[in-house]
Amino acid sequence: MEIFRKIWDLAEGGDFPDAPMAARVTIPYLTEPWYC
Repeated sequence: MEIFRKIWDLAEGGDFPDAPMAARVTIPYLTEPWYC
């Protein structure tokens, strides 16, 4: 999160939003039957 705040400050984007970051989703494996 800190890297995004630094980029935001360098881009002069105003106040940094305090919105929570979305959680990452699990990437499905090819062995799972999701593609059948």
